[in-house]
Amino acid sequence: MLSSLAECIDTAPRTEKALVTVNRQGPDTLLSLLRRAFENQGVSLGDVYVPEGDDDVVLLVEDGRVTATSPMAQLRDTFLLVNTDYYRTGPNLLDERAVPDVLAGLSDVEFHVRGFPASAKEKLVLVVISRLIEGRALSAAEGTYHVGFQYLARLDAEGGTRAVHERLAETALDVHIYGGREHGSRVADALDATVHAAGGEELRRSWFVVYEPPDGGPEHIALVAVLVGDNEWRAVWTESRELVEETAAYLETALQSGTRD
Repeated sequence: MLSSLAECIDTAPRTEKALVTVNRQGPDTLLSLLRRAFENQGVSLGDVYVPEGDDDVVLLVEDGRVTATSPMAQLRDTFLLVNTDYYRTGPNLLDERAVPDVLAGLSDVEFHVRGFPASAKEKLVLVVISRLIEGRALSAAEGTYHVGFQYLARLDAEGGTRAVHERLAETALDVHIYGGREHGSRVADALDATVHAAGGEELRRSWFVVYEPPDGGPEHIALVAVLVGDNEWRAVWTESRELVEETAAYLETALQSGTRD
């Protein structure tokens, strides 16, 4: 049983992973943006030319094996040339297949990211993975979904985030929303969801999105991030069923006081 959300980050399995661009055709700017996003993380970066290889693709390499491949154009359109506002206030890619496989495959890597203005890219990867989890939950339309904001008012302020959770709450999912009420909130109370608004220091310093499929299905996934500085976060996402279930159990026992159905 976890004793804190930070313990989820500490106990996630660790693997060596690298992103390698192959036979680049586009501008050097894209490679620069990719390096800027991951150069301070536990992800190695490479750039190679392979005579018989596909052009303009990115490989995810894990323990010396290629485990995923994505077109550079997909990373460009969903990550490299957009910012967090694209997902929070604008269009939302709720089909999990829209997220590049090489990004989704960076599970079990500990990230230490900074938000804007310190970095325009580091935190964005966590936002993209949040959308991946939301898309997976929406596609299944059943199971249990937990999401934690520092403040429930984010649902009022961020049009894209609000629209996503309105759609999730319309399904057969058991939706749980966590956050402080310090700044007020109208949207959370209007959703067909269970709102946990007791607050507490851990909740105010945490960001999480957790999906458990029904009947022990194979689609478990959780993102957990903990604030460690001024808009700086330690984070990990994992598809380890055991760790996802432990994280959900911790939320249900430690953070669900102050429930409003």
